[in-house]
Amino acid sequence: MRNTYAKKKFALDKFFHKYFYFIAAGILVLASVNLFYKLGTTTVQDWDEARHGITAYEMIKNSNYLITTYGFKVDYYNLKPPLPMIIIAMSYKIFGYSIFAMRFFSSFSALITIIFVGKILKDNISKVSAIVGMTALSTNYLFIVWHAGRTGDVDAIFTLIFTIVIYFLMKIEKNIKYLYLCGIVYSISFLLKSYASIQIIAVVGLILICTGSLFKLKLKQLLIFFACSFIPIFIWMAARYSFDGFTFLKKMITYDVLARSTSTIEGQKGSILYYVVYSISYNFHWVVYISILLSVYLIINKFKLNFKNNKFLKLTTIIWALVPFILFSLSKSKLVWYINTVYPAVSILIGWVTYSIYINSHISKKLKNVILILFIICSLFGETRILLKIKNENIPDSQKIFIELKNKVESKNINIYYGSKWTQANRFIVEVLDNMNPKEESKENFLSKNLKGIYVLDNNKENRRFIIENKIKPLCKNENYIIIK
Repeated sequence: MRNTYAKKKFALDKFFHKYFYFIAAGILVLASVNLFYKLGTTTVQDWDEARHGITAYEMIKNSNYLITTYGFKVDYYNLKPPLPMIIIAMSYKIFGYSIFAMRFFSSFSALITIIFVGKILKDNISKVSAIVGMTALSTNYLFIVWHAGRTGDVDAIFTLIFTIVIYFLMKIEKNIKYLYLCGIVYSISFLLKSYASIQIIAVVGLILICTGSLFKLKLKQLLIFFACSFIPIFIWMAARYSFDGFTFLKKMITYDVLARSTSTIEGQKGSILYYVVYSISYNFHWVVYISILLSVYLIINKFKLNFKNNKFLKLTTIIWALVPFILFSLSKSKLVWYINTVYPAVSILIGWVTYSIYINSHISKKLKNVILILFIICSLFGETRILLKIKNENIPDSQKIFIELKNKVESKNINIYYGSKWTQANRFIVEVLDNMNPKEESKENFLSKNLKGIYVLDNNKENRRFIIENKIKPLCKNENYIIIK
């Protein structure tokens, strides 16, 4: 599947061939800045990173990496297998309890995904296309910022797993063992994101059918593939069953799989064009670039897809980009990060089509230069948006007061009370970062029962009057909260 696009060496080809690793390293430095700069000093998100961060912390404290808990109670709300929280727990073990540690493996996974995109394009198309694809993904705002590379959610890790599956799938013609590796990696994806892994089954199945690879496989090979794909999942299910029978597993299937796909839950609704509108709103520049790119490509190929070279790669990329997008557009429940897995595929598409236009002798030099300039503008625009987002986002005062609290209280592992339900972000801060025990109790009971610990009051007129009437001296306060002892 090596590139056979052009027999003659172009000047740009020679330049990238000579300096490829230096340029690729530069892109990875840029991506690292986008992913790791100020990683631990931005807002802790309620969904899903704070909940994952709490559960990972409690796994360590409970010395139990099978059963997920929240507030040290068995969690039947987050119906994912335990692997996401195990990964965060590993990061805590390495870096200590911090916001940075909670997010590290997401950022690292996004960086590795960029490397895989470059590797796929370099091996199958050219070094020029690899640079283009890596740049496109590194400056993709949605891939870097939103519930992805810079958060403690595991969507970036899942996207990496998806990309690795595709990478191995492209190698099955060389060695059937890569198909078995696909199966093993798929099982990891299920243990990471549960029902979301269905999209991998759909993509891999269609690729095997459309490329004809499925019909070349022997029954024994298929059975080994299925064994690699599902035995690890069944082992986890058996272990979970030994704890609470079918309680968790039933909820996972009926709610996290069936309910999410067939009905609107938790207000996660949207029309069939939800992801189209979202992509235009947040990645308008790349939508414009891809539209122009594909228009030129289709015109020069007389509105046909040219599969003469690298058919497997091209079919794979198209299926990979379209299937998750279509599946989640048809799903009743919608969230913006459900389609994060398409971004590596789209970046490969950008690299492939941009290079095929560049080497086409029937396209004028002026048009090629226009496309090149447009690509540079889109990359710069995307990078600027990412850097501005990072620069302008800091931990809000509503969270900062809890982060700074550990420096104001001498004893650790004390109780901290609040009159309403703790937000997941604030619970993460006081439980994981401050090593305190968040509890819920009325302010009247806190005083009348003489409870030990500290109490969080909302900073409003009623609570300020309550402090004056009871002659309480605040431990600390800001515009959001007043904390008393």
